[in-house]
Order: sequence, then structure tokens, then C-alpha cells
Amino acid sequence: MIHNLDFVSELLGVPLEVKASGIEQKNSHVYATLIYKDATAMIEATSLLPSKAPFQIGFNIIFEKGSLRFSGEYGHEVSEKMHLFTSDKANSVDIPGRNEYEVLIQKVINSIRNDTSIPGLSLEAAGNAITIADAIMGAI
Repeated sequence: MIHNLDFVSELLGVPLEVKASGIEQKNSHVYATLIYKDATAMIEATSLLPSKAPFQIGFNIIFEKGSLRFSGEYGHEVSEKMHLFTSDKANSVDIPGRNEYEVLIQKVINSIRNDTSIPGLSLEAAGNAITIADAIMGAI
């Protein structure tokens, strides 16, 4: 779930309100709605999949005049899809043919080795994702 929250918080920040339901045991399954001033993000996250199932991430962000949908699957094969929808049309958004998690991990390794920062990656952004996760867990 933290990956979804990290991505959405980078786009929209910390929500005004969080609604969530699900189960929290050894493994969990969560449905969360993040409410912002001009947008709503809906997130589903699970750790109930079998061990051989690929890691999946997805989200929908609904704006006043459109919505954005992302889905990714990371296992033996990598698949990422993003679509932008309005009342007039549906557009597929091109995503570079690479595993973004792999790219980010390499950036972090290089940053540590070279004592440099990573643009767009900060402790504040990570803190926002954790704040949202805490609100979700409190709502379950």
C-alpha cells in the first residue's frame, strides 16, 4: 500500500479526509478513499495474494473534468498502463518501457554512494505517505 500512497501523495499531497475499510491481520486487504479539495483518489491494496503472484499496484484519481487510471504488475514480466479519461475522449499515456522501481532503487544506491540528493524524493514526501497510511489504518 505504501507505494500507492507515495505516488498519490507526490501528485496530490496529504488529503483533507481519509475513508477506509478492510481487514488487518497477519496479511491485509484495504480499500481507501482519499479526499482532496479538487480530487478524490481510490486505492486498493492487499497482501493476501499467493507468494507466486506478481506485485501489483494501481490507482484511480478522479478530478472535476476527468480521471487518471494507472495499473502496474511487477513479476517475471513487467506491465504498466496509464489512461486519462475525459467526457470527450480516452487517451493512453505512454510509460517508458522500464521497471520504475528498479530505476528508483538504482538512484537511491547512487545517491548514497555519491552523497547526493534525488530530485522529487524527500523525507517530507515519505512522511506524507506514512501520514496517509496511519490515517488509513486508523480508519479500518
